[in-house]
Amino acid sequence: MAPVPETPAVKPAATPSTAPPTVIYKATNGNVSFNHQQHAANNACNSCHSTEAPAKIVLGKDKAHLLCKGCHQQQGSGPTQCTGCHKKG
Repeated sequence: MAPVPETPAVKPAATPSTAPPTVIYKATNGNVSFNHQQHAANNACNSCHSTEAPAKIVLGKDKAHLLCKGCHQQQGSGPTQCTGCHKKG
């Protein structure tokens, strides 16, 4: 029988229950209210977070549009127009 290789220690990841339910991203075109709970329930953490333990993501316009809008277009679900995410007021 072949020896079982050792697995490297992995940092524990945040779980959907320990993550904030909603995250507000400030944007000049109107703030974006991101329902983290809903996204965490339907997607793997590494869909948005790096392979390290999930932590706060710093999103600029280009990264947000690529990550969020791109995923919504690919999945055929979620808003893809500006006012679908950005809310002024």
